[in-house]
Amino acid sequence: MSRVAFIMVADGPRFEVPAMILAGSIRHIHGRSVGIYAYCPEPKMAEFGPLFHEVMAHHDVTIAPIPDGRDLWQEPYPHGNKLLACAALRPEDHTVYLDTDMVMLSDVSDLWLGEIAHTGHVSVVPEGIPTWGRDDVDWQPAYDLFGLPVPTTRVRMCRGKRRSTLPYFNAGFVSWLDEGTRFGQTWLDTAIEIDRCDAIENKRPWLDQIALPVAIARTGLDMHVAEQRFNFSLYRREFPVQAPMSIAHYHIPAVFRAEPACKDMLETVISDLPESLSGALREDTLPFMMAIKRLRRAQKRQAMAIAAE
Repeated sequence: MSRVAFIMVADGPRFEVPAMILAGSIRHIHGRSVGIYAYCPEPKMAEFGPLFHEVMAHHDVTIAPIPDGRDLWQEPYPHGNKLLACAALRPEDHTVYLDTDMVMLSDVSDLWLGEIAHTGHVSVVPEGIPTWGRDDVDWQPAYDLFGLPVPTTRVRMCRGKRRSTLPYFNAGFVSWLDEGTRFGQTWLDTAIEIDRCDAIENKRPWLDQIALPVAIARTGLDMHVAEQRFNFSLYRREFPVQAPMSIAHYHIPAVFRAEPACKDMLETVISDLPESLSGALREDTLPFMMAIKRLRRAQKRQAMAIAAE
């Protein structure tokens, strides 16, 4: 069986809470059988608080630096940190990249077990709507840049009218078994070249998603269109969600709070920790779990109680 690494980007202190939730949910579902890496731009590595380090150490998460990649891009592109994380070397041969604003809800080991695990492949979930490349002609310069034909394969979007388009995927979840092809590095290199190409327009913020299918084509890896449950967007849904979800992509805390399965997993993540950490994590997640007005009322009550002591 392939060795598996789950990777994420914790881009400084404001990502501490979602990164701890994601790491805890992965450990709860998959135990110690998988590696977990949290990557951070090197200049921000010293900014994390002690609780973050203690919780991540409890979950045996490797907190690793990535280069400050600001000079790589034609204009600022924070999404580029995910590409630097994917390009980093790891001992595992199977990588599952997850955006930090995601939480694991059920077992996903079928990504590295079964038929697709025996061939080099990249597993991806189509975007909800074609946020870029709505017309096939938009893709021509992206493939021309690398001397590649525009694919004949088409995929169906996950939301709305579920349009059929050229391959276009949400880059919040990307899983690959590359057996030495260095897919992550190819994805990064592809995005850098596309960013420099004036013939390709309106690239922000979708540069990573434009580069993704092109990078797959460049490596010659098989493209595996995974089920929506591996990257289930909670945006503009009715709650509770009835559809199957293995990994929920909540995007913002307000959406996380609205879905009972996410809140239940948070409680599980907190209860899995030793008492010395669980109370501190619960306190740290209060701003994440409470609407601003409720949070301010709670903080005011707390301040009044302290003043009365």
